[in-house]
Amino acid sequence: MGVSVTNALSDLLEVEVCREGYKYTIGFSNGDVVQPLKKIGKSDQRGTSVRVVPNPKYFDEPSIPASELKQLPKNKAVLSKGLTIKFIDNGKEEIFSYEEGLTSFIKEALGENGPIGKILEDEFYFEDSDSGFSKGEGASWAFCWIEEPPVSCPSFVNMIPTPSGGTHVSGLKSAVFNSLKNYRDWE
Repeated sequence: MGVSVTNALSDLLEVEVCREGYKYTIGFSNGDVVQPLKKIGKSDQRGTSVRVVPNPKYFDEPSIPASELKQLPKNKAVLSKGLTIKFIDNGKEEIFSYEEGLTSFIKEALGENGPIGKILEDEFYFEDSDSGFSKGEGASWAFCWIEEPPVSCPSFVNMIPTPSGGTHVSGLKSAVFNSLKNYRDWE
């Protein structure tokens, strides 16, 4: 769900942004601006903080299940190498940061039942639009071999989880399988 829907369904949505040496804030209630965008002052910090209080008239339970909510910032941290996200719920703070991106995530997910051999990770993004793709379009991926399936294999498109996989997942699995099969047949 996007911020506009979250905003419409919240008694309070406060956003604080620190960038380019300044701190800004804006506040909403039930979709309406209640505190216009305001430059608070200088700041040496960087980042965005969002505070949400759901409107109980729209929900059976007015509290947000933290386990479900924290999955999104965790995913963003996995997909953005070097990004650090602090998730604070009722004073309890968790930090999500994956310096190696997908490789760090795979190591965490597998724990002591690590991969067999090396985790294969790569990415490709177009530099210009001459190829029929826009500059920056592309993909990053990581995979490994393990002894004991099943392990959850999350996938994403435009940083949005695709829990049912999709053609990008099927295509990658097929390409890896066919490449290994062709290599074996060549040997």
